[in-house]
Amino acid sequence: MSDRFRYSYFSVVFANGWDARIRDPEGYPSIAIAPFDNDVQLCLSPKTLALDGQHWVQHIADLNRKNRRVVFPVECGEFSGYVVPWKIRNLWGQSWALHSRGAAIEAMYHCEEELRGRDDYAVSDILASLRYEPEACDS
Repeated sequence: MSDRFRYSYFSVVFANGWDARIRDPEGYPSIAIAPFDNDVQLCLSPKTLALDGQHWVQHIADLNRKNRRVVFPVECGEFSGYVVPWKIRNLWGQSWALHSRGAAIEAMYHCEEELRGRDDYAVSDILASLRYEPEACDS
């Protein structure tokens, strides 16, 4: 794995062969992490919220349960929360709502159905490296 990448109030370590770029679609900044062949993507988005991160995560989990989606508790480095697997047409993915010390991160991984499972270890390693770092500066 490479050096720690700091962004907003968190940091992460990329899996070998993965890199990131900062995105700002419609004013919602995030980092898009992808392998060098760029055929899948893991996005990490810091959330600016009126409520604290733990309450936001619980709210997201409750909404997913209300919509009859399967919700699993998860630990990702220094963050905890829930993950929801999903499938839309030929895309497969997972969405995470995570919190640590009042801060929240939304994460989403998606790929074509035929690539499902290929990057499970890399995505797991990246998410396991998450750290809360309020002193991290926008990179």
